[in-house]
Amino acid sequence: MQSAVACVVPSAYKGYGDASVILRRATDADGEPGILGKTWFTFAGVPIITAIFPAVGPISGGQEVTLYGSNLGPAKIFLQARIGGTAAMITAIPTYSTATIKTPQGRGGNKKVELLIDGQVTEYSYFSYVAAFIVGLPLYDRQYNSPGTGSISLTVAGLNFGTTDPTPRQRIDGSACEATEWMADTTLRCKDAAGVGATKYLSVTIDLQIAWTLTELVSYDIPSLSVPRRMNRAGTGSQSVTIAGAHFGHASYSGGMRYGHTACETTRWIADTATTCQISSGVRGTRKISVTMGIRVGTTTEAKSFDTGYLSVTRKTNRAATGSASITIHGGNMGLTTYTKGIQEGHTGCEATEWESETSM
Repeated sequence: MQSAVACVVPSAYKGYGDASVILRRATDADGEPGILGKTWFTFAGVPIITAIFPAVGPISGGQEVTLYGSNLGPAKIFLQARIGGTAAMITAIPTYSTATIKTPQGRGGNKKVELLIDGQVTEYSYFSYVAAFIVGLPLYDRQYNSPGTGSISLTVAGLNFGTTDPTPRQRIDGSACEATEWMADTTLRCKDAAGVGATKYLSVTIDLQIAWTLTELVSYDIPSLSVPRRMNRAGTGSQSVTIAGAHFGHASYSGGMRYGHTACETTRWIADTATTCQISSGVRGTRKISVTMGIRVGTTTEAKSFDTGYLSVTRKTNRAATGSASITIHGGNMGLTTYTKGIQEGHTGCEATEWESETSM
């Protein structure tokens, strides 16, 4: 006695549903009743999602989304949908090519969409929640400027930061904040890191989504200078000068120093309150000092001077009254290169003046 029968599924029939089976013996008359059986059978293959619309939705959820594909229904036993691992409500009985779901609360981008149909799973990873964006700093806490030491709390206002703590991260001009605290869907707080420079941008990252970046939001204090030691120097230069002040940075930020408009031969950062410079040669007095850290410049005036030139003796001190005779002046601090110079005899300027060296003209 046989207990099994094989049959070929008709072509062009796909999906899920009841399969009715009628068995007749070939010798039976047409009018003789056959053996009638009914069972549940799965036709066609694994369900596939090929598209989703819309592909974005609010973080509060409730957005109706239609899934397109094949073999999506109808299901006989079990049907479930998930977005990013969170169950989503199915709002209509799926057809062979479409299924409609309602999104749960969430945040982030490229969330995996899963449809479970009678033990078979299909995935589609292209649903995103609307990204957070920054409005600015609220009126009650507009702390736009920060000392170079950092550790100042900044409150950031915006939208779509999440209805629960999404573990956000904030960055100021590429440097991560020391700490970021979620407060509400519209508010975050950040404790900024040490730094230098001005007009820094601020960005927020939530679930790998970068929120709108707001430019020119935060700046650091400019370097401030006090009076340097040994304000007068020889015109030959190549001497070390230590400048005390504040906001030079907690690390070396490619700083530079200038005396007047002339850059130092070398500049070395020591601490947030001190830096050293090996000065170049020069002349004149009451020169300003400028310190540049992170493109921000701090300046103090009348901070530096060079020794004045002095005379010792001249050759051939007696000349004919007709003039046009050459006189060599010896001395010091006449500069290591030719500057705008002049020599007077009494109140009368020489017809021509030529620089020879740091010690003679």
